[in-house]
Amino acid sequence: MDIPSVQPADARAVPVGKAPAMGSMLTMAMLPLLLALVLACAYFFAQNSALQSNVSSLNQTVFDLAQKNSDASAKNLLLSSSLSTAQEALSKANSQLSDDSDKIATLGASVSQKDSQIAVLQSNLSAEQDKRGQLMQDYQSLQADINASMAWFRDNSIFPVNYTWSSSIMSKRISEDCIDSGQLNLACVTYILTNVGSAIHYRTDTTANGTKSNRFQSLNETIDLGWGDCKDYSLLLKSLINLFKQNSPSVALVAWQNGGGQDFRIYPPVSKSAVNDKFWYYPDAQGVQVGTAGSVYPYVVCFNVDATSGHCVVALSQTQLLSSQDAPKLAGAQVFEPQNGGYLGTIGSEFSICPDGQCLHSLREIYLVIADSDLYENNGNSWVGYADYASRVSALAG
Repeated sequence: MDIPSVQPADARAVPVGKAPAMGSMLTMAMLPLLLALVLACAYFFAQNSALQSNVSSLNQTVFDLAQKNSDASAKNLLLSSSLSTAQEALSKANSQLSDDSDKIATLGASVSQKDSQIAVLQSNLSAEQDKRGQLMQDYQSLQADINASMAWFRDNSIFPVNYTWSSSIMSKRISEDCIDSGQLNLACVTYILTNVGSAIHYRTDTTANGTKSNRFQSLNETIDLGWGDCKDYSLLLKSLINLFKQNSPSVALVAWQNGGGQDFRIYPPVSKSAVNDKFWYYPDAQGVQVGTAGSVYPYVVCFNVDATSGHCVVALSQTQLLSSQDAPKLAGAQVFEPQNGGYLGTIGSEFSICPDGQCLHSLREIYLVIADSDLYENNGNSWVGYADYASRVSALAG
């Protein structure tokens, strides 16, 4: 700082030591000011240094904040992109969810419909199970009926010797009076049956309203009633032959037929005396041996006489029938009339039987065969028996 010079108004010499010089006085006066100025400058310098340090720190802070802001902007941009992608995916998901909701609603309706259908099916199934249960009962009842029918034929295959006094007497008289020289006279057997004990006679079996009946009588029933039709007579003679097959297998069975020029003795046998000088015979007739009791299997066979009627007789076969399919094996069997013991011929000659149920001719065509435990019938196409029906019912009952 420049200080202006002062020119004195009256310059005079002042002795040294007598008064201070003006320059010294000014210098002394300016010292505090200078000191203050120095202190101010020092303070200002110090403050300026502090401010510069603060500014530098602030600049660094601003730089850091700018860097962070840049990073944040980048992250914000990335997040914005991710958010946009997420929002787009969410939008698609919402759209898909809406579609799925529609599908779920459709599926729910379909499930509800299926549930209704299932309920109906369950109800129908329950009804069908009830029907099947009833059907099974019917099958079981039918099976029992078939088994009972087969048992009926077994039970009526052998003559009941000890059933009643009458049956016992018949059996005894046949053994004593109809066997002569090892031969069983079948005509004598029919004579004993019609004249001894209950004296069984032929009678057509009819229903309550008078029509002909095809019902089979048991042996016991025929003995009790004292009558029977051709089926019942045939069953009776068949049972007697089975009795001799069991007890006297070597005895020869003899029927009779017309011709020969001699009398055929019926009763009593030739080896015995006449009863009251009487005996029964067939004139101009002769015996026909039809096998031994042990070598033949007796069967009742029924055949067509004409278009509206039939007749049953006894066939003696060398072959045992084991099923309905064996019925045609009766070809060659010899046949006799159980009501008089007369010989009728052979199956395949005087009688016909067909493997497939269809015969080329109807000459005495056999349509029914009764074995010891079954009945075989020609149904027009094939031979069937109770055992066949039992197998079918068993298969159906499963």
